[in-house]
Order: sequence, then C-alpha cells, then structure tokens
Amino acid sequence: GVHDFVQEQIDQFRNDVTTAALNSVRIVERRQGHIERRQSDMGESIAEMRTPLEQMLSQAISLEQRLRLVVNEQQASAHRGTSTWRLGLGPSCTTMTQAERQTVPG
Repeated sequence: GVHDFVQEQIDQFRNDVTTAALNSVRIVERRQGHIERRQSDMGESIAEMRTPLEQMLSQAISLEQRLRLVVNEQQASAHRGTSTWRLGLGPSCTTMTQAERQTVPG
C-alpha cells in the first residue's frame, strides 16, 4: 500500500537525481576536455611563435646597436675639425644672417 508507493517514489527520485548528476558530470567533462584541447592548441601556437619572436628581438637589438654606431660616427665626423671653443658657442655668435652678409663689405 502506502509504504510501497512511498518506496517507489523514493526510488524514482533517486534514479532522477542520479541521472541528472551523471548528465551534469558528462557536460562538465566535455567542457573540460574542450578547454584542455584549446589550452594545448594555444600552448603549441605559443611555442611556434617563440622562435620567430626571439629572432626578431635579436635582429632588433643588432639594428639598434648599428644605428647607435652610425649616429655616433656622424656626430664625431660633424665635430671633426671644429674647435672645442666654437662648439660651445651658440649659432648667433658664429653664423651670420642673410641681412648681415649683405652689409659686410667685400
């Protein structure tokens, strides 16, 4: 009678909860597998990019060093033959404007 009915309802409830829990676990496992595959793909992509990025960094450092040498050489050649005293003077002391050149005799 009543006891059997209640026991059937409890058994049905237990089965429903078990089924729902198993379905939830399957969904979580599928998502976890998807996440792990994506993580693995990303790891592979990062590893593939690492070598070219390291090469580009090395080339950038080399280029920077060469550019520094060129700039230093240009600065050194620009000052060659100019006295230290003249290098310290501002342009107004060592250069003439167009108007000043016209007033200088000769």
